[in-house]
Amino acid sequence: MKNGTSFFLGVIVGAVACFGVLYLIGKRQSPAEDINKNIVMFQKPKGVLEYKDDNWRTGVKTYTYSEFKVFQVLANGAALASGRQNDTDIFIGITVLLLPLKNGCYYDGQIVSAPKGYCARQAGIYRYTSKGGSENTVPVVRFYPKK
Repeated sequence: MKNGTSFFLGVIVGAVACFGVLYLIGKRQSPAEDINKNIVMFQKPKGVLEYKDDNWRTGVKTYTYSEFKVFQVLANGAALASGRQNDTDIFIGITVLLLPLKNGCYYDGQIVSAPKGYCARQAGIYRYTSKGGSENTVPVVRFYPKK
């Protein structure tokens, strides 16, 4: 009888410990909450995202970013994307964070364009650590009407 009681108490203690660990894991913050903590939004948007192209033939020209290609979708629905420079099919420009869509979601490789009459402006910053371990800060982008 003594062995049966010890076994029964062991099962009870093990079950309570298991549920306790599961509770603590559940209380831990979700990855989406961690991402949102690393976003700082500005009171007013900053300037238009632009870059300068210094071509020895045509001189220096200023272009604005209007298209971005998603390369990673985050847990909260936001996406990291690269800007398109000039009219090439190569997206090697600035890395930005696109905020989650209200209706729909992003996917890897998606091209996101500014609607006609709108431009990309910096609405905040996002800080994150890359898989390689480096700390990065990128602009949070929203599309605003052109002035």
